[in-house]
Amino acid sequence: MIAQGASGQHPQGYSDPSYVVDHDTGTIFNFHVYSQIAGVVANAPAYTYTPDGAIDEANEHVLNLGLSVSTDDGHTWKNRIITDQVLRDAAKRYGLTSCFMTSGGGAQKVQEPHRGRLLNQLTCVVKGNLNTVVAGTVYSDDHGASWHLGELTSNVTDAGRWSFNENKVVELSDGRLLLNSRVANQNANGYRIQAVSDDGGEHWNTDYRSTAPYLRDSGNNADIIRAYPNARPGTLRSRVLLFSNTNDEDGGRQRGVISMSVDDGATWPYTKELRSNGTGYTSMTVQSDGRIGLLMEPEIGGWNDVGYQSFTMRWLQPDLVTELRMTPPEHVEATVGQPVNIPLGVEHNDPSLKDSATLEGLPAGLSYDDKTQAIVGTPTDGIDEVRQYHATVVVTEEDDGTGMPRTAAASFELTLHPSPTRTESTRTDEGKTQQPEVSRENATPNTKGDADRKQRENSHASGKDADGAAAQNGGLASTGASSVWLCMAAVLSALPGAWMLRAAKRPAGRRCRNLR
Repeated sequence: MIAQGASGQHPQGYSDPSYVVDHDTGTIFNFHVYSQIAGVVANAPAYTYTPDGAIDEANEHVLNLGLSVSTDDGHTWKNRIITDQVLRDAAKRYGLTSCFMTSGGGAQKVQEPHRGRLLNQLTCVVKGNLNTVVAGTVYSDDHGASWHLGELTSNVTDAGRWSFNENKVVELSDGRLLLNSRVANQNANGYRIQAVSDDGGEHWNTDYRSTAPYLRDSGNNADIIRAYPNARPGTLRSRVLLFSNTNDEDGGRQRGVISMSVDDGATWPYTKELRSNGTGYTSMTVQSDGRIGLLMEPEIGGWNDVGYQSFTMRWLQPDLVTELRMTPPEHVEATVGQPVNIPLGVEHNDPSLKDSATLEGLPAGLSYDDKTQAIVGTPTDGIDEVRQYHATVVVTEEDDGTGMPRTAAASFELTLHPSPTRTESTRTDEGKTQQPEVSRENATPNTKGDADRKQRENSHASGKDADGAAAQNGGLASTGASSVWLCMAAVLSALPGAWMLRAAKRPAGRRCRNLR
């Protein structure tokens, strides 16, 4: 047990715990409200001072900032009050009447500026008016030995007067801080308010922004965290934020939803319902197994029970827009000796990370181009016929600091055609091999064919006209010599021209007889 309240003549109460862990030392800090008779607005809360100028932390109307510290993983705790240390000057400067640490969890900066700084968020009421609630960051640069308060937000914005409420902080990919706040009385058009700090929470830029049309405020304490807290600055994963709240316009704290931003909280386009029933005062963390754990108040209108649920990033979005994927064409045609460029359809690749590829089943001569994410080159396989390849490609990006591999694998079919030059050469060589060589010495004499040839030669020599030629042809047909021409036609239609050129030099009768 960290602290226990008491009733009776001198009541004591402890509530709204929030935790910060120093990952450099392992120390756990539990912040909470320590009160006697006063609440946030009940029973006239006020910061009164002792004669030496310190806040009177023993005064029953002071709403105190309690802090418990454990150095043994929560087995034992040491308690102290830090109200005066944090608020002595600010209470007077801003006219504060009550302040409390927002329940849930704080953070520790992992980047410059102020790397290692411990952070937790404060909510303060100005002059007892719930319409003038402001927010600020309590921070430590000495591992929790001392705590300081940065500048508080203003209620005056370009869009009118906005009132903050319970708020959380998260470190962005570039080291800035993002404050995300519940609003009071549905101002800011009923949407959460965001503000940015460039100096680790010491000051907040005055261009406060509504999260409309994304994060509707349902009168609920929400949470915001980095989905990949160890991601290296500038990487895709380093810009992913998660936000837990309820999407319930009537303030019933039902329908718990998870929203995701992939641009450091500038937009929140992805939202999915986690629970359809009570989801009050949520708090999230990234578990050691990579799942996101969520604590909440599961009972509508009550806070006596604590519920737990977890989810994965793939549950939130099956095809995560920050995770590498690849969709190459299903089938590719290529030819030996001709350049190819096969786009792999790589998407969501991180331009800040180097990538490499493993290729299997591809023809020789092809490789991966990491600049275009394509398979390029000229196939060199010496093939004589069409060949099929089943290709597998695995693209892997270097580690982004999370230790979670960024890889994508895909397969496709490749049909490789032989080189046209090689194909023609093969056909020609095959034609030469298959043609029969006809020898004059082995040819059988064709006396009738020779006589017909001599008769034609004599006719041409005598200069006969067309009618004479026609008569001569008729004579050939009538004597049966036309079979020589039919044989020639068959040979011309069936054999390559190279053999026919050789064969044409021989007498027709010999050629025809040798083909029988």
